[in-house]
Amino acid sequence: MVFCVAVLVLEPFFVPDTFFGLSAELAELPNSFTKRQLDIAPGTTARGALAVVLYLWDQLDLLLGWWLLFSWFVPPTPVRLAASILLVGALHPVVTVIGWLLGMRPTPR
Repeated sequence: MVFCVAVLVLEPFFVPDTFFGLSAELAELPNSFTKRQLDIAPGTTARGALAVVLYLWDQLDLLLGWWLLFSWFVPPTPVRLAASILLVGALHPVVTVIGWLLGMRPTPR
């Protein structure tokens, strides 16, 4: 209990940040579920056009979850949406490769 109070006093953004992170992670679940239904093992990819669709979905699904929550506080505009898509589209693959290089992911994809 004391820890929780200390966290809320010392880090006033702890609760909102937790919800933003949780919404982004929950938005990843439909993609994972779909891949398992298609018999695509964790850490592997599909082939052909389906691979492109699932790759794009994987890059942008966390953004969808984040915007669903964030839009309650900041109205999404075309410019904000485009900027967030470009930013996540550029950074997500880089972070994935860094995770692979650090041994935190089985593949660089």
